[in-house]
Amino acid sequence: MVGRPTLHGARSSLRRQYLLALASIVTVCALVAVACAAAVVWSSRTIQDSADRVTQLEVANRDIRQAISDTSAAVNDHILGIPVTSKAPYLTAAGWLPLSQRTLRDLADGDEKLVDLVAQQDDVLSEWARYAETTLEDPAPRPADRQAALRENKQRLDSFMDVNEQVKMRIDDLVGEIRDRTEQVTFIVLVGVILLPAITVAWVVTLGRRMGENVVRPLSDITAVLERLRSGDLEARAAVEGPEEIQQIASALNLLTDENIRAVEVEADVLNQLEAIDRVRTDLVSTVSHELRTPLTSIAGYLELLQDDLTGNLSSQQLTMMGAIRRNLDRLTELIENLLALSRAEETTFAMEPVDLRGIASEVASDIRLTAAARDITVRTQHPPVPVVVLGDRSQLIRAVQNLVTNAVKFSRQGGVVEVRVSQEDTEAVLEVSDEGIGIPAADLPGLGSRFYRARNAVEAEISGTGLGLRIVQTILDRHEGQLAVDSVEGEGATFTLRLPTSTRPFPPTSAEPGAVDQAGNQAAGQAAAAPQLTRD
Repeated sequence: MVGRPTLHGARSSLRRQYLLALASIVTVCALVAVACAAAVVWSSRTIQDSADRVTQLEVANRDIRQAISDTSAAVNDHILGIPVTSKAPYLTAAGWLPLSQRTLRDLADGDEKLVDLVAQQDDVLSEWARYAETTLEDPAPRPADRQAALRENKQRLDSFMDVNEQVKMRIDDLVGEIRDRTEQVTFIVLVGVILLPAITVAWVVTLGRRMGENVVRPLSDITAVLERLRSGDLEARAAVEGPEEIQQIASALNLLTDENIRAVEVEADVLNQLEAIDRVRTDLVSTVSHELRTPLTSIAGYLELLQDDLTGNLSSQQLTMMGAIRRNLDRLTELIENLLALSRAEETTFAMEPVDLRGIASEVASDIRLTAAARDITVRTQHPPVPVVVLGDRSQLIRAVQNLVTNAVKFSRQGGVVEVRVSQEDTEAVLEVSDEGIGIPAADLPGLGSRFYRARNAVEAEISGTGLGLRIVQTILDRHEGQLAVDSVEGEGATFTLRLPTSTRPFPPTSAEPGAVDQAGNQAAGQAAAAPQLTRD
């Protein structure tokens, strides 16, 4: 009987447990195979030996019976006066009879009843042999005595046949016993062949279950700990138990959890500090911008008064100095306005509503045309006849588009063309601003949208600006879940593409829809003084 499988403890290596289980399974299967083969061979040999013994018993007993029958025939022939050649069967039988008797005695050994019967048959055979030998040696009886001699011969033959039949019946009984024994052996072998594999399977299942308990249970505990950690329970820890490999996993998980908690605490502290710094930065920018706006407004006012009072009394050098003061004053004013606009774009809550990009494009183009006309730059708009509606803050979207169009005009050459195109692609609203200006170097494209970043060729051309225009555009688009892309070749111009998700909310109808194509030339040049001042990117 196969014993209960054992493992070398829960602390052993999983590999060691696996090898031990594999070796045990192989050994048990090999033993079962050997046992089944041995049982089959033993049963086959036992049955064969028994069958051979019975066959030899039957043959030996039949030979003795045949020898006695032949001898009886020779005696009858002698009694009837047949010539001496009738002794031939007797002589042949007499030669085989001792060998058959010895074989029968040897095969009967081990069965007391058969041994007794064979002994009785030997006694009868001895008497018969003496009778036959005497009869054949004596002269043939007279005719008057032949009937009596024949009756005596028959009586002696019947006496032998009775004993021989008992021997045959005992041999037949042995055949039955062998048949029963064969059935028993076959049953035992079949039971063993079926039972041993069944026991082996049960043992393997038990071994696998125990290995599974030693492996699956710790892994299940680790999985449960992972689920608790994912749900936010940072106090969850895995039990360090099971095979060595699983213990290492559990220890690593616990260590990682502890490190993660420390990292979360550090991250939260850093985020709090960054938020505090950002609030301080925002407050500082807002405060400084407001505080600077007042004195700058005062300086601008006094500068205008001074220019008015001294008109015609200033030398060329003094006019140059006054111009420098005005340009730097405008540059500071623009910087402050951009800082305030960026701060509002980052911090202010947007008033979201359905907005038609066509109207924004037309409005911005109209505002900038007069300024562009001063440099003989044409601003065109192109849009579909149906509304292109997005959900957004109208004032912020106007500022974003205005910054893009202003930059396009600013960096365009005199006599150039700026196009503002509005379209819809599936679920996206697209607004493109393209120009034929100085373009942007490929090396400077990745830095666009950063604070105070300016392209190299713009700096070299001494085109004024703060480097905040595109940063404001990017911030506004981020708040609207939009995207900004740029495609430019230095010296050939640039195209800025603004993409926003379209709105499913209906846009309220208006009495005046913008035209499909809105184009203006330089006829507005005389109104250049009323145009808004260009911003800088």
